[in-house]
Amino acid sequence: MRPTKSRGRHVGRAAGTALAILALAALGGTAQADPGKTRAQVQAELIAAEQAGEMPQGETGNTLRETFPWLYPADTSAGPPRTRAQVRAEYDAALADGDVRDGLAGLTPHELFPADYPARSSDPGKTRTQVRAELAAAQRAGTVRDGLAGLTPRELFPGDYAPRAGAAGTLHTVANAGATAGH
Repeated sequence: MRPTKSRGRHVGRAAGTALAILALAALGGTAQADPGKTRAQVQAELIAAEQAGEMPQGETGNTLRETFPWLYPADTSAGPPRTRAQVRAEYDAALADGDVRDGLAGLTPHELFPADYPARSSDPGKTRTQVRAELAAAQRAGTVRDGLAGLTPRELFPGDYAPRAGAAGTLHTVANAGATAGH
């Protein structure tokens, strides 16, 4: 018997096919379209989400807004529009406090040169013990996102976790629970 080279190609094709099937299975629940929307509406929503930095990117599954918050404006839909004079006054105050981010480094002058600015009072926040307890609870609940797939264990292995009580007793997941619990 002589060895053939095609066997290696078949193994590679099989592995590639298996990976494609796994990827489609993982995304299967999110790929279904709303029957009430047209193709143009879905495309417009996709473009809006991409421009707002709300599409998951890379291996972590974080959005561009989460990775680079200084590139995206805060949601200002909650209040009335501000005048040019109000915006200018806010900018001048931020500039004086060293809170305007540098375009290259992405840091504020206050972060780069803290000795040049008055000290800020800091909120004590949570203790290390509190954060560790929250993380342990999130891990038990399966809501910490995987860095590679961007999915929670609850999403990957729903049979391993008790269903959450919902409207019809179905499994519900919180979209950003892993993002906040994982940090």
